[in-house]
Amino acid sequence: MKIAKHILTLVLTTLLTTACVVDAEENLSTANNAASSSGSSSSATSTSGSSSSSSSSSSSSSSSSSSTGSSISTTESKSTGESYTASQTIYIDVSGKVSSDNSNWSEITACSSSSEAPSVLNDGDKVYYTMYEGSSTGVIRIDLSEVTQKTAIYLSGTMTSGGVKIQTSKSYETGLYLNGVSITSSNFPCIAMTKKGAVSVFLVDKTENTLIDGREFGTGYGEEYSTTSGESYTDEDGETAYCTVSKTVVKNGEDSKGTLYSKGDMTISGNGSLTITQNYKNCIASKSILTIEGGFISLTSGGKSGLYGDCGVYVNGGSIEFNGSGEVSSSTYHKAHGINTDDETYSDSFVTINGGSLNFSISYGKGITAPVVNIAGGKNIIEITSPNSKVLDTSASYYDADGVSTSETISFAPQGIDGGLVTISGGSTTITAPWSGINSDGDINISDGTVTITTLANGLYDSSESDYTAPSCLKADGNITVSGGNVTGTNNGNGGKGVKADGTYTQTEGSINVKVTGSNLGSSSSSGGFSRPGSSSSSSSSSASASSKGVKIGGAISVKGGKLYATSSSHEAIESKSTITISGGEVYGYSASDDGINASSTFTISGGYVCGYAPGNDGMDANGNFYIKGGLVYAIGSSSPEMAIDANTEGGYRLYIQGGTIITVGPLESGASITQSCYKASSWSRNTWYCMTANNTNYVFKTPSSGGSGLVLSASSTPTLTSGATASGTSYFDGLLYVGGSKGSTTVTLSSYSSSSNSRW
Repeated sequence: MKIAKHILTLVLTTLLTTACVVDAEENLSTANNAASSSGSSSSATSTSGSSSSSSSSSSSSSSSSSSTGSSISTTESKSTGESYTASQTIYIDVSGKVSSDNSNWSEITACSSSSEAPSVLNDGDKVYYTMYEGSSTGVIRIDLSEVTQKTAIYLSGTMTSGGVKIQTSKSYETGLYLNGVSITSSNFPCIAMTKKGAVSVFLVDKTENTLIDGREFGTGYGEEYSTTSGESYTDEDGETAYCTVSKTVVKNGEDSKGTLYSKGDMTISGNGSLTITQNYKNCIASKSILTIEGGFISLTSGGKSGLYGDCGVYVNGGSIEFNGSGEVSSSTYHKAHGINTDDETYSDSFVTINGGSLNFSISYGKGITAPVVNIAGGKNIIEITSPNSKVLDTSASYYDADGVSTSETISFAPQGIDGGLVTISGGSTTITAPWSGINSDGDINISDGTVTITTLANGLYDSSESDYTAPSCLKADGNITVSGGNVTGTNNGNGGKGVKADGTYTQTEGSINVKVTGSNLGSSSSSGGFSRPGSSSSSSSSSASASSKGVKIGGAISVKGGKLYATSSSHEAIESKSTITISGGEVYGYSASDDGINASSTFTISGGYVCGYAPGNDGMDANGNFYIKGGLVYAIGSSSPEMAIDANTEGGYRLYIQGGTIITVGPLESGASITQSCYKASSWSRNTWYCMTANNTNYVFKTPSSGGSGLVLSASSTPTLTSGATASGTSYFDGLLYVGGSKGSTTVTLSSYSSSSNSRW
């Protein structure tokens, strides 16, 4: 149910139905039925605050399901503070005491099974303590599987070797309050909820709670692990299972996925703090859906992830810090992700950020990874510190977290966000990563929010693919759609891209501004100067290459609004391997050594503001026909034989000037079809402000300091030109042109311009 609502929020039309959805719906349905049939009049009220609000329509799937499903009743919204009314309460001092009223305490009884344990509330509950033979480890066990009312559990005190295990009710959600508790475990999770019932965890105001997991990565814990293959055991659901062969280290204990773990949905809120340190698996994990509503949470992992949900993770509030240290080599393979899901089992599992703050510092891991990633809010900082580049296919033999021997070919890309579908609809996100900032196996959709990305690594030659691979600030195997928001990207590596999509690029609003500073890699006959590492020549018989481009799109580019800026030091600033159509917005492409804007097929401008600036090549180039029908166009090209505006006349195509307001430094493609009159200046100077006046409007522009030959103007009315103009008004193209400003004092003579077969200046 929760996933279904999430899917509707993202307007997804095709996602697989999984067992995860079924489990979630069963939990909520059971809880609804039980809640409606419960008639208990006794109650105990427990209150906890929340540090930040949950916002955005995307969060409705978690908040609505908790309010109508299995949650303990609330009298206030989770965004303003929580007052939960439970019918009964158990107080646990983890040093070994229990109370039903927080005043009369008794020692927790040591028992070998729940059948021998006493009841604290006389409601089918069992609280007892189990010691393990030959070990100093003990576990406080709280069995709520048979309770008939909503039950709250308060944990406080200090435990130096052990853990707390809660068998929750599937019919009544459990409220777990961390009230200044410190647990250091040995072979167990610090706190584990082992039934599929939903659990709300509250960090009581102004309390500090600490969980330190003693388990070690590469060790098999519990009876399901053995050094002998095929030994049978009974799992926690009462089913017969068979042991997995592990390495020789096998210990009594439990292998649950998290230091704080729930088999059902888990929601964490409050104004207290929670600090978790572990080197085994995940800091906080749910086998269903994990939701963070509040709290000050600090996570450190030398094992796997900070936050983990098999089916999904919501972050609606709170402050979350994560320091993760993984390792990827031929003998060790574990990744420390900030937020992760079980994408192998649940192909539609998700991560949704609606609010709060994330601050991740990660070595050998990714910030957020899931089949569906939605950033709708929050202040999010993701820094990937190592490795300093992608790890290419490597043969590895290693032990997994549970000590199971594995041999396979591994690879790893240190990315900020990695997903199947990535949607940015709000919030502020800053990503610094060696490899791609945001990577999608499908589409990237951006409608709101602010994103800043810096990528650092050079591209690599992948011998298995006989080609280069390189990072991008934004990379999609499918399409990229921009309808709002503000994205700034800087790619400092060789062979990288600012924006790369194998599909199409469509923009209607918003701002994309990318800068690529690196050199090209490999060999190519095109300009831009490729060189393969180790080669003394810029050309090679190999076709393998990675070009440093601002925007590279495999399909069509369509810009109807917003702002698209791209600069590149070594290759095209903006390139489509198909068509480019611009009908609105502002598009600016600057390349120091290749075309400013290039289309492999037809290039059409019918509106908007468009500038292609290439002091070393064509300002704008179409390998098919080039149509200018409207809009404002400022094109700056190099000296002959390069053009300000180029079309593929060698291939039988033409440039068509049919409308618009046009300024070029450099000539138009020879043989152009000109149906709107064009004019050339009798003289011009570099690095000078000019004013073209047409249609009662002043267009003040600056000529380049290098490149270009001749000045061509065109408008729907006969233009005039003056030099020494004053720039003011609305600025475009990084300050190269203003609509407004004042005319200069010196008039420049204009004469009719025609494009003939020998019109290259």
